Parts: sequence; structure tokens; C-alpha cells
Amino acid sequence: MQASGRHKSRYILTLIFKIVLFSLVMSSDVPAFANAGYTLSQVIQIALQNNKDLQVAKNNIAIAKARVIQAGQLPNPSVTLADTDDEFFSDEGEYNRGVSLSQDLPISGRIGRQKTVAKTDVMIAEKEIQNAERKLSSNVAISYYTLLITDKQILQLNHLLTINQQLVNVARHRFQVAEVSEIDVNTAMLQYQKLLQQKIVLAGVRASQQAALNVLMGREPTLPLLINDTLPHLMSLPPLSQLEAVALQQRPDLQQAWLSLNRAQADMALAHAQRWADWTVNVGVEQSKEVVTGAPPQSADNALAVSLAIPLPLLNTNKGRIQETSAVSIQATQQLAALALSIKTEVAQAYVQAVNLQQALQQAKEQSLPLSESNIRLAEQAYSTGQLSLFDVIQAQQQHVDIILTYLNTWQQYLLTMVNLHTAIGDIQFNNQTLGQNKDEK
Repeated sequence: MQASGRHKSRYILTLIFKIVLFSLVMSSDVPAFANAGYTLSQVIQIALQNNKDLQVAKNNIAIAKARVIQAGQLPNPSVTLADTDDEFFSDEGEYNRGVSLSQDLPISGRIGRQKTVAKTDVMIAEKEIQNAERKLSSNVAISYYTLLITDKQILQLNHLLTINQQLVNVARHRFQVAEVSEIDVNTAMLQYQKLLQQKIVLAGVRASQQAALNVLMGREPTLPLLINDTLPHLMSLPPLSQLEAVALQQRPDLQQAWLSLNRAQADMALAHAQRWADWTVNVGVEQSKEVVTGAPPQSADNALAVSLAIPLPLLNTNKGRIQETSAVSIQATQQLAALALSIKTEVAQAYVQAVNLQQALQQAKEQSLPLSESNIRLAEQAYSTGQLSLFDVIQAQQQHVDIILTYLNTWQQYLLTMVNLHTAIGDIQFNNQTLGQNKDEK
């Protein structure tokens, strides 16, 4: 009876290890079927439409457009009323009355240059929004991929927890029939507790990333969020020089820097124009009456009065303002060159890291994972013939778990690096066609 019980326990444990091996092999790579959750592009579109901070920032465009309207306005005219008489003195009936209209006229092109500066501000505001969308898309993708990998890690741990619970039960049964020692039971239980702790930590990470992603999408942080669980394909990257050229062409912050330089130059032209203040034209009508002692009463005289006031740039030549705008222009030129270099550096760093991580993923998929699966198979066979202890088999299993989790962590690093690469070239839609073909399609 005792031999029969041992044979039965050995058979059950062998069956469990076959289930373990099948589960690990099937779950260690990209799943064959994806769920119906949000894809990354869908999440980005929702975020671009509903993100609260982005909606606030978009008001800057309306503010800049309103300033264009104001910059094109002429100064308001003024009406002057004048009345001079001798009623409170000699009261001889003398008076001088008049009404005039004054208008300041810009003669140096100040209005046109102000409108140029204001219109440039509108374009800068638009590029600021595009850059904010680029950064928002990057943050969304980072949270999305972190959530994706965390879900896959939790899925792996759920598989392993189920299997380890079965191992604990078998170990207890074999301990009761004196086939194994209590150490084997404790080893299996410790392995289970270790996996459970890893799952608890990952559950906290998932809750944090889900809340962050919900907020980026303009949703309540506690709302449930289901994302598509399909890993993207590894990309065959084009030459680095091509990606650098794309980045320099479409990065909105670089375009914004160009516009800032244009604005600085337009502001300098405005400062030169403001050396000449507005001329003031005065047109009016006057009526006057004089009284000459000993002469017959005089009739009132009507006259048209026209005057022109021309300020001379003698004491204030706007020299400080001109020097300021010149310095701003030089600064904008330097910032443009520095940003272009920084962008090329961002692209190069992400590119090199992506290439290295691709090689690591290929090596793990082609060598480490198959070797670990083979090791578990050999351990199961050795245990079934009594050549290995339960501790040795659990150790082999833990090694395989570590390899799988390391593989998923490498995937996460690769995905985040690709996010950095997309962000560096200014691709807010994360269109892989910009970066090349899938390696499977090549």
C-alpha cells in the first residue's frame, strides 16, 4: 500500500510538472489572442481630446489671436473743445470758440510691425500646444506600456501561484506518507509566499499606473481600465542619420525655437520703428469775435484750423530697447543651435539603446527561454526517476521564473526606449512606419 501511495504521489507530481512546463512555455512569449481593451493609439487620442491640462493650454492660442486684433488698432482720436470770452471781466462781447479733432498717426510702420510680432506669437502658441501634445503622448505611452508589462508579470505570477499551491499540497501529502521531509514542504511554501509578495508589489504598481493613465486620459483615477495585451513587434530601425533628419524637420519645440528667433528679429524691427513717435494731426473749426473801441460792432469770424505735431527723436532714441531686442535675437539664435544638438543627442541615445535591447530580446527568445524550458523538462524527468529532490526542481522552476520576468523587464525597457525614440523624433501618434518595418515583415 505504501509503495502504491508513493507511486500515486509521484504520478500526480509528474503530471503537475507537465502542466507547469506547458503553462510556462505557452505564457513566456507574445499571447496568440489579444483582449478587446484600448490600444495605445486609442488611449493617446482620448488623452489628446480630454486631458485637462492640455485643454487649459489651448486657450493660449485664443489669447494670442486676440492680441493680433489689438495690435492692428489705431489710437483713438480725441476731441478738444475751447471757449475764451471776457464775460467775467470787461464783458465787451469778445470771444473765441472752437472744436477740433486730434488723431495720432504712426508714420514708421509701428502698427504693421506690432501685428507681425503678434502673429508670430500665435504661431508660437500653436507650436507650444503641439509640443505639449508630444509630451502628453509620451507620458501616456510610458504609463500604457508599464501597465501592459505589469499585467503580463501578474499573469505569470498567477499561473505560478496556482502551480505552487498544487506543489505545496503534493508536498504535504508526500510528507504525510513519509516520502519527503518537512524541509521540502517548507521550501514549497516559502516559494509560494515569495511569489505572492511579488504579486502584491506588482498590484500596487498596476494601481498607480492605471490611476496615472486615467488622469492623462481626463478620467477619474479610480475608473477601471482595460488595455490591449498585445506586445508590438520588434522594429527594423532605419539609419540613425535618417531619424535625426526626421526629428529636425518635425520636432515642434525646434519649430518653436525658429519662430522665437523670427519674433526676436521682428521685435527688433519694431524697436527701431518706435524711435519715431506717432505724429499728431489736429483739425478744427474756430469762431471768434473782436471788439474795437470806437469802431462799429464787428461780425464773428469763422476759421478752419489745421496743425501737425512731429516729435523729434533727440532725447529718447529707444536705444536701450533696441539693444535689448538685439541681445534677445542673439540668445534665440544660440538656443536654436543648442536645441538642435540636444535633439540629435536624444535620438542617438534612444537609437543605440533600442538596438541593444532588440539584441537582448532576440537572444532571450532564441537561447535563454528555450534553454530554461529544457532545463525544467530535464528536472521533471530527473525527479520522476528519483535523481533530484523537490528542492532542486523548485530551484529550476524559480530560475525559469526569473528568466521570464527578466525577459518581460527587458521588453519594458525596450518599449520605453521606443517611446523615447518616437518622442525624440516628434511622432505623437507612435506610427511605426516612421521607424521602419517589423522584423517579421522584413
